[in-house]
Amino acid sequence: MAFLKANFAHGTLASTLSAAATQLTMTAGHSLPTASGEFRLVIWDAATYPNPSDDSNVEIVTGSFNAGNVYDILRAEESTSDVEHAAGSKVGLHYTAGVSLDDLANVSNAFKTFFLSDTGSGVGSLNYAYPHETGEAQSTIVTAGLGTGDGQLIQGYITEAGEPGTTTIHNGVFPVHIHAKKGASNQKTTQLYAILSSVDADGTTNKTTIVTSDISDVLTDTEAVRQLHMAFMENVEVASTARLILDVYANVGSGAVDSVVTLYMEGTEDSYWSTAVDSGIWQTHGDVLDDLNTLGAAASDGQFIVATGAGAFAYESGSDARDSLSLGTGDSPTFAAASLGTGELTVGSINRASGTILVKIGGTATLSIAPGVVNVGTVTLQKMQLGGIDFVSRNVANGALSFSSNASNIDFNPASGVTFFNQIGQFGLEGVTRGELRILAGAAGNTPATLVVMSPNTTNWWIFVEDDGTLKIHNALPTQNSDGSVVGAQT
Repeated sequence: MAFLKANFAHGTLASTLSAAATQLTMTAGHSLPTASGEFRLVIWDAATYPNPSDDSNVEIVTGSFNAGNVYDILRAEESTSDVEHAAGSKVGLHYTAGVSLDDLANVSNAFKTFFLSDTGSGVGSLNYAYPHETGEAQSTIVTAGLGTGDGQLIQGYITEAGEPGTTTIHNGVFPVHIHAKKGASNQKTTQLYAILSSVDADGTTNKTTIVTSDISDVLTDTEAVRQLHMAFMENVEVASTARLILDVYANVGSGAVDSVVTLYMEGTEDSYWSTAVDSGIWQTHGDVLDDLNTLGAAASDGQFIVATGAGAFAYESGSDARDSLSLGTGDSPTFAAASLGTGELTVGSINRASGTILVKIGGTATLSIAPGVVNVGTVTLQKMQLGGIDFVSRNVANGALSFSSNASNIDFNPASGVTFFNQIGQFGLEGVTRGELRILAGAAGNTPATLVVMSPNTTNWWIFVEDDGTLKIHNALPTQNSDGSVVGAQT
């Protein structure tokens, strides 16, 4: 049988427990477990017999939570007698002789420890108290000289929002572990104590004292641990969003010089306090945590934890991780779509098996690349820059192709040429920059440059000049000066 266990779980009977009764009712404010499971209880007249072994009517029962303050019980366990117990009788959860260590399977309360730090919380002058070691180097808080007087605040510490995450601070005796010293041996005698309070989530409203610790021994001029104790006689209920504040105070007595107190935190001199809270704040032990424990530590940097088809976890990296992320197993992952935001993409090459590569800026397509076709621009204006200078632009509405005045010389490869379909080719900018159309001759001195015009009956005519500048026209591509006819009268 697995029995629940808990430190200092106790209370009193709210009403008389008659012999043979199978339920008892506890007075509100008790600390018996409310988790599912059984536990051993001892019932006796504590007012008359502080030690239960002195009460001849002491009874051991097996209890389990029913509802509210009501518990189901099995009577007369471990050779005790089923007898009547008066209201107010003590009821305590005990590790009795009939319970073996192997029977103690669950814990109804959990301990939570808060570590002091020098990090400001943003709530007044309070520093943070974290539910874990900070991992930072040692820090200190040093007071100004403290004159004679009790209750001088040294520093306050507050838990983070959402901590301790419980509705009950359970009873018991818990430590306040502080590293401290005073400045010199001739300074005034100094002792420390602490007050633990609850406060609303904002850190300032409804600050309520929970417990005051005992007082430390006298500080010396050597740093040492001062172990204080906070004794919770009863459970303390708090709001689920409440935070805790630990204020550390100094009582300063006589001496020649004012006392300068140093508190040490973090590093190798952790200062902290602990409390008992509801065990429900911790994640329940189960198969998933077992799987992670079985997995162990990562073998190398860059490994990911992934779920396998076998219902377990595994570490993966490289092509295995890319495959699990559906990115392909090679060094060239494939994306259905990718967004860079305001970032940059630097690649050696982009390869698409088929279709069109489309580049969008601000959701608008500005570049599309298809086999044999490159389209640059928006739906209203297409423009290309070379070397950061506007080179050519096209007005989509009227089809006009314009070369910038910055592009002072434009050469077309005669092998491919350039064709204007039912449009006007314009060179220069009216009233600003004159245009110039230059057509060059071929090789060997017999391939003059030509301008081809088509007549209404679709006949091509080649216009060219002889070496002496005579303008001529020919019905075929001229190959020598004597080809064609002179245009009009020329001088």
